[in-house]
Amino acid sequence: MINFSTNQTTFSHSKRETAKAAIATLPYPTTKWEEWKFTSLKAVLDTEYATSNSMISKELGLCCIPNSDAHTLVFVNGTFHSACFNSEKKENVVVKRWSELDENDKKQIENYFSANILPEKDIFTAWNTAYFEEGVYIYVPEKENIETAIHIQHLTDSEENIAFQHRNLVIVGKQSSVKVIETQHGTSKSNTLRNAITEIFVAENANVEYIKIQAEGDKASHVESTILTQKADSKATLFAFSFSGEIVRNNLTVNLEGKNIESNLYGSYLLSGSQHVDNHTEVHHKEPHCYSNELYKGIIKDTATGVFNGKI
Repeated sequence: MINFSTNQTTFSHSKRETAKAAIATLPYPTTKWEEWKFTSLKAVLDTEYATSNSMISKELGLCCIPNSDAHTLVFVNGTFHSACFNSEKKENVVVKRWSELDENDKKQIENYFSANILPEKDIFTAWNTAYFEEGVYIYVPEKENIETAIHIQHLTDSEENIAFQHRNLVIVGKQSSVKVIETQHGTSKSNTLRNAITEIFVAENANVEYIKIQAEGDKASHVESTILTQKADSKATLFAFSFSGEIVRNNLTVNLEGKNIESNLYGSYLLSGSQHVDNHTEVHHKEPHCYSNELYKGIIKDTATGVFNGKI
């Protein structure tokens, strides 16, 4: 089993306490559940994991892209590393790790953190909300067109089984735009488990593009949830690419909370061996005159398996 109770972050105390209380009452999903009937987590849950690892990877150079002008943050086994960190601020955008937040950031975050999440409904969401370890906070003020991409890179390279949690929060102000890329690489020969949440809030007339690439290897497992909330006249385009993984579960929830919204959801998976990827999407049309588009495709060989379940 897993015990993630290591984080001491103090903001959003009430939401974190609610999540902590829920953990004791929530079961882990099984194939008897309709939403999980094609994805068994037994092998993942039967594995013993460490929840911290301070080693510096010999493969850190994999995360360094020569001559890249993207604002780049690198995490190794869930821990931030300054190598390859590009902190030059070219535009009016806030890009910080949770450990860097000041009091103004915390006040801004309070209205958004876990705003459209019910941790008492899901054990993995509850674990992350209560005890996530690190992640990235991105804030784009109103009327800002951020032309430089923001790149969040993850490298998993551990000699022991390791589990860690990551959380991103992206807030895009009115009439603004931004592009975020999140890549996950892996060289570990041991079992790894990533429990991650990304919350994205897109204000009126704003535009966001978010690209997520999973390629951590055959021994890596993921339970990842992305929650996208859009306001009137906004546009969002999300890409989810899965190129490897022992067991990967991608949950995507989209809330259309205004008129004339456009949402484009794209995904692809390329699987072999005994890899398994499960994509679940929910799009909630809460207002009229909105457009949502989904396109997921996969190529599978050997005994690998892929699942797609989309609800509107």
